[in-house]
Amino acid sequence: MDNTYLKDSGPPIPEGVDGPQACAIVRPYLAVLDDLPPEQVQVLYQHIDNCPACAAELRLLNQVTHLVADFADRTETAPSAHVDQAVMAALAARNSEPGPVLVTAQRRTTRKPNNPIWRIGQIAVAAVFLLAALTAVYFHTAQAFAIPGNVSWSGYVLYYNETLVGAHGTQYHVECYHDLDTNRMHVETTIAGQLDVVIVSDSQKTLGMDMMHHVVQWGADGWSVDDSLFDLAALRSDLQAHRAVYMGKDHFHGRDVYRIRARNGLILLLDMHYMPVNVLHSSTGGPMYDTLMWLSPAQISSSMWVMSMPQGFQMGTLPERP
Repeated sequence: MDNTYLKDSGPPIPEGVDGPQACAIVRPYLAVLDDLPPEQVQVLYQHIDNCPACAAELRLLNQVTHLVADFADRTETAPSAHVDQAVMAALAARNSEPGPVLVTAQRRTTRKPNNPIWRIGQIAVAAVFLLAALTAVYFHTAQAFAIPGNVSWSGYVLYYNETLVGAHGTQYHVECYHDLDTNRMHVETTIAGQLDVVIVSDSQKTLGMDMMHHVVQWGADGWSVDDSLFDLAALRSDLQAHRAVYMGKDHFHGRDVYRIRARNGLILLLDMHYMPVNVLHSSTGGPMYDTLMWLSPAQISSSMWVMSMPQGFQMGTLPERP
């Protein structure tokens, strides 16, 4: 692109004029600002100082120019012939339309073009092709992933424990057993020497027990945990509806895993048999659970599911959750 066209033969830069027509004349000059004589630069800045849109355009152009210049310093690759031809064809089509033409083009042969507009064009075209390619790969991969129909998480007791920080900065420990067949849960929350609360629940009711003060409370749902992420039917439905997204394979603690971003933003990790091995926080990327295991119901004592007041306990109110 020939910068001298605008500088020597372009339309006069409007002085003291605002509005879309003035902006349409000013903006092509922004790309060649460094090549203009001082008197033209002064007139341009008079417009820019009073036009937020053109001022924003200049800031963006400067940012892109600096980024591209940094990229060009590290690469000696000439513009692709296909990109060059596409840009030239687009300019030729524009020049064939009726009306004034503010910009003409000529073949660039230098290895490091100095014109910011050319550089922006290169990056824009490359970005479009890259985005299209990545989008195609992404949707192909996401649509290709599915948990086989013969995979089941039923028949297991899911065990996990995690360390959390309460509202007042107190660290506490939660340990959970969840029988996925019966939906019974046994959850114990502890702070060493300060707190020990156990809840046992099924689909209808929840019994909470303060093990330190020997107090029992029915309806202690506030001490339960939400592990709905381990609902296989819901996960399959979310994957099919793209509410959950397959993010590819990875390694976790020496194991190959599939990564699935759930609807709540958490990353569910499945082993190669499609069994969960942990969950990653969306903010830090760290594992949510200190331990996660799949146990046989035969490994769990039946006393874990008893929902009756233990001997020596009395009805009362559980302490506040940390």
